Amino acid sequence: MRYEWSPAWLVSDPTLPDPWAHGSGDSTTHFVLTAINTFCRDTDTVGIYFDRCLDDITAPVPQIITPNNDGANDVWIVSDIDYFTQNSVEIYNRWGHLVFRAEPYENNWDGTNTRGEPLPEGTYYFIINLANGLEPRVGYLIIHR
Repeated sequence: MRYEWSPAWLVSDPTLPDPWAHGSGDSTTHFVLTAINTFCRDTDTVGIYFDRCLDDITAPVPQIITPNNDGANDVWIVSDIDYFTQNSVEIYNRWGHLVFRAEPYENNWDGTNTRGEPLPEGTYYFIINLANGLEPRVGYLIIHR
């Protein structure tokens, strides 16, 4: 019996009947297995969902945005926050007034307040609650236009 897995580059050995599969996190990959013997060949497809099983976000939280519509750093992107669907984000000005809140945060804050008005350049403070049982992340970020 001979086996052929496709896509071959996503399995540990495409000639084994039960190889290890590699995939990108939080996505479904469809694999095709063709089994061949002396008399016939048969093909079947299986979809495998790869879950990264994150406990926390994996990258540092960015500390600056430059919302000047040049296509670079125009919005505040918090890596992996979308994995935590019950997350919330609050942003405060230097006087402790809430200027932005989102639940869940969808990586779309462009330096505006809750009414959509551009905030002035300066330092702001964030609270990111991933609702994952860990303490919320706190820190600062700078708006530079």
